Amino acid sequence: MTQPSAVHVVSQPSLQTNTPVAASPAGAVQPLALGGLRRITGTNGDDLLRGGDEDEFLFGLNGNDTLDGLLGNDNLSGGIGEDILIGGYGNDTLIGGDDNDTLDGGPGDDSLSGGAGDEILGGGAGDDTLVGAAGDDTLNGSSGNDSLSGGAGADILTGGADNDTLIGGADNDTLDGGAGDESLSGGTGNDILIGGLGADLLFAGEGDDLVEGGSGNDWLQGSAGQDTLDGGDGIDFVSYVDATARLVADLGANQVRMVGVETDQLVSIEGLSASRFSDVIRIGDGGATVYGKAGHDWIAAGRGVDVIDGGRHIDTVSYAGANLGISASLKNGRGWTGAATGDRYEDVENLTGTAYADELSGDHGRNHLRGLEGDDVLFGYGGDDVLTGGAGDDMLFGGNGTDRAVFAGDLADYTITRTSAREITVVGADGTDLLDSVEYLQFDDTTTRIWDLEIV
Repeated sequence: MTQPSAVHVVSQPSLQTNTPVAASPAGAVQPLALGGLRRITGTNGDDLLRGGDEDEFLFGLNGNDTLDGLLGNDNLSGGIGEDILIGGYGNDTLIGGDDNDTLDGGPGDDSLSGGAGDEILGGGAGDDTLVGAAGDDTLNGSSGNDSLSGGAGADILTGGADNDTLIGGADNDTLDGGAGDESLSGGTGNDILIGGLGADLLFAGEGDDLVEGGSGNDWLQGSAGQDTLDGGDGIDFVSYVDATARLVADLGANQVRMVGVETDQLVSIEGLSASRFSDVIRIGDGGATVYGKAGHDWIAAGRGVDVIDGGRHIDTVSYAGANLGISASLKNGRGWTGAATGDRYEDVENLTGTAYADELSGDHGRNHLRGLEGDDVLFGYGGDDVLTGGAGDDMLFGGNGTDRAVFAGDLADYTITRTSAREITVVGADGTDLLDSVEYLQFDDTTTRIWDLEIV
């Protein structure tokens, strides 16, 4: 017959007693009485420790122990061995130890910490904190606003209901946010991030990651590695705010490449937040919202309805690939014909038209308007503007400020006539241009001022 183990009971830090207990049919141990005792310590065997309705400290020591806090705000520590820790009702703290432990917080706002083994941590109801540490851990937040951190090892994290924060840590992790508005961060390794329901924030981290937003309007952030970023349903954005180099992005081809880094693949992405560098972005014809952020960005709009915020520095929106002329105004912040129909602009300094007849307007700042080919009309408005009509018979209106018209060729290639105090006609092989309120004419070999020309 197996002899019963003993439970070490301490009523106060300065008082310790040894209370023998009888073996259960399963061979575990039961304390005979708890009374007002607050500290229960097991043995080096396989112990069964149960708390009561107060705040207890349960310590399993060695062996494969089962600790059940029952009621109260309990502190359970499994020690060495493969332990089962059950917090029960209350705000409990569970510490698993170094082997393969199972921790169940139960109802309440619990704190669960694994050890070096492969742990199973379940938060239960309430706002729980689960930390896996080393090993291949499984963390399940269940209901409540939970915080899950896998640590080292290939971990599986599931947020459950409500708004959760999941951090994978090192190695190849799988994070599933579940319902609610989640924040998921893969860390290092080749991770799988699934946002689920709600408006989620998903950070790929290092490695080649698969990121799925699921339902809701999600924000997906790429990083180093070759990632697949799938927004799923809703209006989803991909962000490269932490990029270490400039971007070359083609939303029509569903690709973003960080220069010097591998290419990310995009699926069901409706918007892009670019880097702090000077990025090159082609929107494609599906329509998208683009935030250029910092840097001198070049953004090629498509035939869809685009919303473009250039951000800081000098940014350019181009329609050079369109098959019809456009009308667009930076002053009004919108386009209304051709591929520019329905487009919106904010913090955009420069506009480039098409190979057809365009009407481009600047704003009260310094703008560079390029007509390219076709018979274009360019309005500088305020600021010191640069107007490049290109080939065709163009009309260039400088407006207020000190403005400059740019021509392709030497001064001798053109015939220049000043017809009034502010009007000039320029005739060359690429067309006849009419200039109004333009102070400087720039050629390949020299620059002429309007004041140097006599009125004819």
